Amino acid sequence: MTGATGTGKVAPPLPPPPAFGTRTVAELLPSCAAALGAEGFPNPLRIPESSRICLVMVDGLGRNLLSKRMAHTPFLRDKLAAGQGPVPDTLDAAFPSTTAASLASLGTGVPPGQHGMVGYDVYAPHLDRVVNQLNGWDPDVDPQRWQPCPTVFELIHPGIHVATVSLPQFEGSAMTRAALRGGEFIGAGTLHARTTAVSAAMAAHPRMLAYFYLNELDKAGHQFGWTSPEWEEALEEVDSALRRLDAQLPAGTLVLVVGDHGMVDIPPSRRLDIGADPALTEGLRHTAGEPRMLHLRRAAGVRRRGGGRRRAVAGPLRRPGMDPHAR
Repeated sequence: MTGATGTGKVAPPLPPPPAFGTRTVAELLPSCAAALGAEGFPNPLRIPESSRICLVMVDGLGRNLLSKRMAHTPFLRDKLAAGQGPVPDTLDAAFPSTTAASLASLGTGVPPGQHGMVGYDVYAPHLDRVVNQLNGWDPDVDPQRWQPCPTVFELIHPGIHVATVSLPQFEGSAMTRAALRGGEFIGAGTLHARTTAVSAAMAAHPRMLAYFYLNELDKAGHQFGWTSPEWEEALEEVDSALRRLDAQLPAGTLVLVVGDHGMVDIPPSRRLDIGADPALTEGLRHTAGEPRMLHLRRAAGVRRRGGGRRRAVAGPLRRPGMDPHAR
């Protein structure tokens, strides 16, 4: 799809949509379940049969970012160079490529349009207000009612033991209850402690799926940007943790490393605060979403007021080469 921008230039074509059903984060856990022998699950990613699978989610580790900083990840670099058979080495994130949407697609195996976790902030019609879907859930929003699709963890546990190894504060969180409920939760504070915990848990169960969550890289990226020394240091720590994990896990354990989105550093000159221009909010009752996927809700009875101004401003801000899927 192409279109004219506010400058009269033709905008570059948009990337293709995520390949749901064949090669996205939504196919990952169903494929793992099938590889573990659970009945009724497809395996489009062709994950090989295994009695133990450890799925490592590195928040914010986009494939494009990894390719540009491969010198900082000797362990991952060697693994990628060795190849991984029929399993694809690149998956599409959900759209929008944000943690709430991608993790919910990971947990449920369905696209955001089905599970309803469609952004960082979203409009709740029954409350007529914007609610957060990541860390600040509204107390009037029931996570399991908002996201009613069963998770893969719920469907295979206890037949196959499932454990989530993550930071203690995420146990019982609204995000966990919405997108990743089911199985055992093991909380550990440091990256080293989590690595030790997941290794011990897998050694205790002959047939098991572990979900191991790392947030350190995403945190550094949001605070300092992915081109910063702090982000590179966090990436090196992740690589070291994965090397340590590989050495500690029981023999024969299949380890899969995935990210939920990538990152793009946007300079101040290309940022737009719509609240600073009254013409951009004219006729709007609510704004939600996030910079990569803005949600606008018009006030009742208002038709298109301000829409032309918003289109004129938004057009030139599109930048060639930006991938909303953030692989």
